Amino acid sequence: MPPHRRWGSSSFRHGDLVARLQGDQFAILVDGLREVGDATVFAGRVLAELVTAFPSRGREVFLSPSVGVAVSATGYATPSAVLRDAETALHRAKLLGKARYEVFDTAILESARAELQLEADFAGALDRGEFQVFYQPVHSPTSCHRASTRWISHSPVAFRRLKFHRRASAFGVRLPTFGT
Repeated sequence: MPPHRRWGSSSFRHGDLVARLQGDQFAILVDGLREVGDATVFAGRVLAELVTAFPSRGREVFLSPSVGVAVSATGYATPSAVLRDAETALHRAKLLGKARYEVFDTAILESARAELQLEADFAGALDRGEFQVFYQPVHSPTSCHRASTRWISHSPVAFRRLKFHRRASAFGVRLPTFGT
């Protein structure tokens, strides 16, 4: 049975609401949770149900969802602020891997701000001439040199820990691979 059909019996209670936000993003509004621990228990139950395989058109389907949690009892002024923080936690869960949940906290907010700053710095790096091409000898039958691109950044955001080409791709930049 598909996950959305199984939810009604074990995860949800009367008064809980599931709403589609956009694409494959949904919000689950759960009434009566007062602590972060209650929300993580609930998120864990939903996640466990979603990762369980189910048949569809004669095949087994596996999902690997990401869940972002924001607890409204922690003092939000508006419903949109709760959704914003849940979406921030969702983004963090997606970055950290599949089939997991993350609870919003100020560390996630700082991480999101650093990611936005990194993206802004990266966007202007070409105009500032911060990319350098390095040629390295390669001993193979098909190529004798390889070119790699490095970003010489003066940004305070620590970039060395990140994989350059993976981050470039995430920002929508395609870097060619050169060989001679």
